[in-house]
Amino acid sequence: MSEAMPIDAARNSLEDIINRLPLGGTVTLVGPQGSPMALLVSLRAAPAVCRPEPSDLDARLDALADRVSRAWTGKRSASFVLSEMRR
Repeated sequence: MSEAMPIDAARNSLEDIINRLPLGGTVTLVGPQGSPMALLVSLRAAPAVCRPEPSDLDARLDALADRVSRAWTGKRSASFVLSEMRR
C-alpha cells in the first residue's frame, strides 16, 4: 500500500492509518503546498492469518526445489552457481 494524504488529515487519524498499513506499506504526508513532508513506513508484521501456513510454504518450496533439480542440466550445481552469482 502506498498512498499520499494531506498532513492535516493524517493528524486526526494517524493511529487508524498506521493500523491499516501492511508491513512495508507507506503513506506520504503532503504539506499545504502539495509538496511531500514526511513518509510513514509500517514496521509491523501483518497478522498471522495473512501468512501462508508454514507446512504449506515448506511443501511448496520443496516441490520447487525438486522441479529445479530435475530440470537442471548444467555441469555445476544450482547452489554453486547461485553462490558464485552472489559474490
